[in-house]
Amino acid sequence: MSTAEAPQTDVSQPSPSVQSASLDFDESATVQTFLPSLLEDLRAERFRPRAWRVFLGRSWERSLEDARHYPWLVTGTLVSTVWLAAVALTWVVAVAQVMPLRNAVTVAVVTLLGLCGQQVFVLLHVGMVQPLNGGERLRHLGIANSLTLLRLMASWLLLGFGVGDVTSHRLLLGVLLMGAFADAIDGSVARFFEHPTRLGRLLDAIADALLFCIGAAVFSSQGILPVWFAVMVFFRFFLPFLFAVASYFLASRPVRYIPTRWGKIAGAALTIAFVTATTRSRNDVEWQQGSQVLLVAVSFLLVVAIVVQLWNEYQRWNGPLST
Repeated sequence: MSTAEAPQTDVSQPSPSVQSASLDFDESATVQTFLPSLLEDLRAERFRPRAWRVFLGRSWERSLEDARHYPWLVTGTLVSTVWLAAVALTWVVAVAQVMPLRNAVTVAVVTLLGLCGQQVFVLLHVGMVQPLNGGERLRHLGIANSLTLLRLMASWLLLGFGVGDVTSHRLLLGVLLMGAFADAIDGSVARFFEHPTRLGRLLDAIADALLFCIGAAVFSSQGILPVWFAVMVFFRFFLPFLFAVASYFLASRPVRYIPTRWGKIAGAALTIAFVTATTRSRNDVEWQQGSQVLLVAVSFLLVVAIVVQLWNEYQRWNGPLST
């Protein structure tokens, strides 16, 4: 919900790339008081059920308020839902060509349910579709955020493949590479052609975690990757997430991940490990041994990425509060 990062004050003069919002509530006061006071009340009540009900209720009201004030972003989210569903169903048709129909139906149901969930999440956070330094809400989600949503959808496709028992390595690798390609270019698109947004920063971290964790789980369940490696991938994303959530509820810090150089290196190495695992020859002993060495090396990079990410989160926890 929109409490993850409270929106910033809109300026009065809109630029060509943004649209001014005519608000009938004091947003400047809300920025300074809404999130800290809400979390302070939650902590004061020791996270009791009643405090959670108040927290979720006020968060829901804020999300609805944002949706009413930025209807063009709601429309853009609904449009993105349509084209993402079309892309997902295209993959389902490909599954139907090589697997029984019931498998394809299972993939479709799981993927569309996940897609609906992610789009509802976006609708509840439209107030965060603004530049990182605050200011007016953008006129549209933008290409970069759309690419991140495509990566999220690829995660649900992989989950559907796992539940639907899709064993085609070509399809698994195709969906994974679609997500990895979107990951490789969304940041550059945001920096050079659009405004990087607060929502994009949040979605990017979620998409990374889901794509690689779900991918590792599906690949290990089919014997493509060893279970121990899937566990390493899980902890790579779970530990920083746990720390970020703790800082959010205990120190009122916005939930966000600042990409690190080691994190990017580990992500690229992880993609290579997935590709190698799906293309290796099970009868080639030397290839098998080389794959094991690669997995160990990637695991080392994952550990380094975890340490660097946790250190950055620790410094941010002890540093000044920022958006």
